[in-house]
Amino acid sequence: MSALQLWATEVEDIFGISCRFECGTPVLIYDDAVATHLYHVAQESVNNAIKHGHAHNILIRLTEENGRGTLLINDDGSGIAENRGNSQGMGLHIMNYRAGMIGGDARPVSTRT
Repeated sequence: MSALQLWATEVEDIFGISCRFECGTPVLIYDDAVATHLYHVAQESVNNAIKHGHAHNILIRLTEENGRGTLLINDDGSGIAENRGNSQGMGLHIMNYRAGMIGGDARPVSTRT
């Protein structure tokens, strides 16, 4: 939790955009590998939102329910194109790999209509 809060603050300072971290109820992660993978997934997601989506407002949210954690990154950027053609980007592949290493999955979710 503290690393994600610090990351959000650093993003605001470095990129001059709004980046907030929310975690209503403390989510305690005792496994260093899980914490590291989650942090890197958040970091890659935020970097992609800024670099590719041109986001100006980002929300990093960490929740836990019934022993299962959820990391959600919301932003006001342009999103990920459904048909990326021959994209050579490795970011999504790496995020999926990291999520899989800790028993989860990483998937883009669009709330745009």
